[in-house]
Amino acid sequence: MDDAFSEPPPTSHGNLKEETEEEKEAQRLAESRRKMAELNADRDRQRQREKTVRAETEAPSPRRATEKWHREEQERLKHEEAVRKEDELRRQEEKKARQQEQARRHREEVLRRRQDELHQRHEQWFSGPWNLSRALERYRICSAFFDKTQFSADDQPLALIDIPWPTLRHPANNTASEVDWDTVKDFFTGVKGCTRPNEYKILVRQSMHRFHPDRWTSRRLYISILDEAQRNEIETSGSLHDRHVCEAE
Repeated sequence: MDDAFSEPPPTSHGNLKEETEEEKEAQRLAESRRKMAELNADRDRQRQREKTVRAETEAPSPRRATEKWHREEQERLKHEEAVRKEDELRRQEEKKARQQEQARRHREEVLRRRQDELHQRHEQWFSGPWNLSRALERYRICSAFFDKTQFSADDQPLALIDIPWPTLRHPANNTASEVDWDTVKDFFTGVKGCTRPNEYKILVRQSMHRFHPDRWTSRRLYISILDEAQRNEIETSGSLHDRHVCEAE
């Protein structure tokens, strides 16, 4: 009987304390695992958010795609326009170069033909005796050509030998600086003795008109002479010709 009603032996305080510590440790581990799981979950969600944002950025919206297309199209058109302008400029430069070359060749051919024509016009005066009769004949023939020809520096330059100087000298010896008062006087004095009075007056009047400086300017004869030194020499003596012819009359 005594054994039946006897109290169970008391638990030692040491065992209770150990169990309490184990439970607390287990709770701490569980809490640590829970926090770790939450942290991992937060990281996963953050990564997913970043992935979503990156996807949205890298995969542009229709509006962004349209804007991008417009920018690319503008750049393409701008590049094509620049290429077109470069090609157009190159073609213009090539065309200009071809035209200049054609003009140069044309000018050389024209000058060659004019030189041949010049030789043919004047070769008759370089053979046979030279006298008053031939000087007058040459003056009339050269004057007719000089009066009717439209001289120009490009197509029909004015050569010194084509100028009908009123002189008795041989054409090979004629220069503008040597056509002075005595030269003109000798020519018209000689011509006056072998022509009728009315014919002589017409000859003098035409000569005055032919060599008048205003006439040379209006016909652009000065600038038709290619050599600048010769042009200046003739331009200086041009007014003298007119005075000499007037005095010879």
